[in-house]
Order: sequence, then structure tokens, then C-alpha cells
Amino acid sequence: MYNVLEKLRAGVELTDKEKTINQQGLVSTLLEDHDQLDHAVFEAYGWQDLADQLVGRPGATTPLPDKPDDQAEAEEELLMRLVSLNKQRAAEEAQGNVRWLRPEYQALMQLRSMLS
Repeated sequence: MYNVLEKLRAGVELTDKEKTINQQGLVSTLLEDHDQLDHAVFEAYGWQDLADQLVGRPGATTPLPDKPDDQAEAEEELLMRLVSLNKQRAAEEAQGNVRWLRPEYQALMQLRSMLS
């Protein structure tokens, strides 16, 4: 399915077999959902500046040997930001600040640790 998805992104004509995969697997719907989710993730991180170079382009879900320079640079920047964020979160956690999905639970756990 992802091979067909990549061909759709690249605007390459599908073979009859790939057309069947596209229709039966709802690959066009998967493509739209993937792009919407990717945009939402970039927005959640505040990294919309990278979305235009990465979302919906060929090679966004699979490696491409000859990616355009802007896309390759955006991927490198994304990786650098993720590594930096990971280091930041690790440092926060080492100080006992864990970002829970439920902040009230974190506050309770910190209170318990201070009382014990």
C-alpha cells in the first residue's frame, strides 16, 4: 500500500494491479489521512515551518535516493530538533519533572515524593 501511496505522491501512473490496491486499500484516503496527521503533529510541536518541505512529498514515508535539497535539509533539521527535544526532556526528567498526559497526576506524585 505504501508503494502505491508513494506513486500517488509522485504523480506516477499506476499499473492495473496498483489501481486495484489503491481502490481496495483506500490508499488515496490513507494518503489524505497521513498528510492531515503529519500537519497536526507539526502544528503540535510548533514546527509548521518544516511542513511544506516534508508533508505530502514523495519520500515522506519511504527513503528516496535523490531527494530534493530542501526536503533533505528539512529532514535533517527535523531530526536535529527531535534530538534536542529529547535531550531537553531527559534533563527535565532527571530533575523529576515528567510531562504526564494528566498534569494533576504528576502534581500528586510529586507531592507524595516530597512527603515520603
